[in-house]
Amino acid sequence: MLKTTILPFLHTFVSQWVVSQHASSSCTQVSFGAFEPFTKGPVPIASNISSQLAAPKFIAGMNTSAGEQWAFDATSATGTSGLLIGFYHDPTYAFLGPGNLRLSLDVVWPNGSTWSLVDYLSHANIDICDQGTTGTWSKTNGPASYSFFMAANNSLALLEFQTPRVRGSVTIRSTVPARFSDGSTANANNAPPSTFNAPALDWAEPIPAGQATVDLTLDGSPLRWDGMGGGERWWAGKGWLDALQGWRAVRAVVGPYVLTYWAPTSRLDAGTLYPSAFLARGGKKVFSATRSGPSISSTDQEPYIEYRGFMANGNLMASVGDGGSNKRGATQGYMVNLVAPREGKRWEFTLTHKNMEFEFDLGDDCGGVAYVGTAVGGEIGDDVYQGVFFNEWVDVTKLRVPSMYVTAASWYYQAKAWVIGH
Repeated sequence: MLKTTILPFLHTFVSQWVVSQHASSSCTQVSFGAFEPFTKGPVPIASNISSQLAAPKFIAGMNTSAGEQWAFDATSATGTSGLLIGFYHDPTYAFLGPGNLRLSLDVVWPNGSTWSLVDYLSHANIDICDQGTTGTWSKTNGPASYSFFMAANNSLALLEFQTPRVRGSVTIRSTVPARFSDGSTANANNAPPSTFNAPALDWAEPIPAGQATVDLTLDGSPLRWDGMGGGERWWAGKGWLDALQGWRAVRAVVGPYVLTYWAPTSRLDAGTLYPSAFLARGGKKVFSATRSGPSISSTDQEPYIEYRGFMANGNLMASVGDGGSNKRGATQGYMVNLVAPREGKRWEFTLTHKNMEFEFDLGDDCGGVAYVGTAVGGEIGDDVYQGVFFNEWVDVTKLRVPSMYVTAASWYYQAKAWVIGH
């Protein structure tokens, strides 16, 4: 790590507000290379570098299984267009391309056409300053850089892209405090929240939802709209395929409500679902739960979640928590019910797919799909509101990647990078 004074953004699309706030900040800089040497055994998670959620978690070396991700998504106000962006510092994907630094971008236009990009970068610089954290993934042998800025108080995320294929920016201004998998929020007057989500997985949502502005050009085609968006952080001591069988995610803004749902399925805990639902109204939390379905005990008054996919004929999946198939068109949308027995309250939301944002098929019923669409709902007995949502479902339960293949592929890409550059 280096102590330095820097300007974290130098490109034309980035707000001058960010530059002025950082011009005099004393910052800590962390740098990663695509082919950084691996440490044997477990690697520590940084706890003293910064309390900012966007700060990196693995700074004292990396092994072959640990990894972390900065993810952002946005959905247009019509519910017909959207994007998902992932910044990775993650060796578990190195067998798919050269190195540990990966960038993914998936987009759907209002007419339903899609566009995807996966890029592998040479190095990443992350600057943790008083006002926020800036990360830049870039290439040594080509004009390509992808950057994000997250304000220290999680109120603002700015993304910027300067590459031959992607240019422009995405801005997300939060309307809700950061939240954690146990339902606590960043400004709650209680003990520091835990980021534990499932065995070997930590997760937090710096921006549960906010106002999003997208101004991008993708291979010469403009993508410009306003809508809603959010940002998440994952980090794990084991690879995603080793720790998880899959996950489901929802982000919705429906009138005054912000709804987020995140539910990974643990491979390390025999397929146990670890759901987490959060609901805010007017920027303030009104509900959270970490249990799927009601308790079998009639005296248990803890809040719970009902999450079900529904088919084209409107029939719901039989069991609570069943999202249906992760294949294209298998479900037409989802019903999300949030129940607080102790308070006698219930909120219901219907999410209807409009356009598929991406899909991937890995064979043997493994793969993933994401949609954007329209949402309707609210508290039972109160007004009904309309809005939009993004949802994702990934299932890799049966996926096994032989370790020999992973090792051989990683060596191949590293040797190739040394010969022709990266």
